[in-house]
Amino acid sequence: MSMACPIFQPPAQPTATAQCAERPAPEACTALIRTFNSAATLPMTLAWLQTQSCPPAAYVFVDSGSTDQTLQLLPPDATLCRYEGTEFNYSAAINQGLAQVRTPLVLVISSHTGLAHPQALAHAQAVLAADARAGAAYFTGAEPGGLRTEWIAADNFDGFNGIWNTAALIRVSLLRERAFRTDVAAAEDQEWSRWLLQERGGRIARIHN
Repeated sequence: MSMACPIFQPPAQPTATAQCAERPAPEACTALIRTFNSAATLPMTLAWLQTQSCPPAAYVFVDSGSTDQTLQLLPPDATLCRYEGTEFNYSAAINQGLAQVRTPLVLVISSHTGLAHPQALAHAQAVLAADARAGAAYFTGAEPGGLRTEWIAADNFDGFNGIWNTAALIRVSLLRERAFRTDVAAAEDQEWSRWLLQERGGRIARIHN
């Protein structure tokens, strides 16, 4: 069994705050990224995140045994978690990484996904800050050049339009209350969305960007 993840202590004042002066007291987020031989795509993902008007305050990576140059590409102050388990499970990987998150929000994002709109993350943070019922926001990438928010609730959830873990900003408190289920293969995000919407009475912002 591998050793537990080293804990990175983020700064007391998130570095993103200084770059978000247009919004009062934004809630900081941590980017949580699962990697496995991701050297070909990870630089793009990191570049898009670092050019956001409100970039992540911290980074947590859960690596499941990369043998390429992936680990050399991580930001120097990132937390690296070695995936624990003999058989890979995506939900378990995200749950393991979540244990190292110290910010109110977490951006679960794939190592091959980019947020091209520079205000995308700031927009999602503002949407969550404005609505206490909003438990998460996710990005569709469907409308380059603009940002448009559509609300998903229990009455219009169809089992497919909940959060997408390719790029989703989620309240950490909710994930601590109810983690992703490891027994739901390839649909952990939709199952969690069902819980949030139908059992918790929350809402999800679907952001077309």
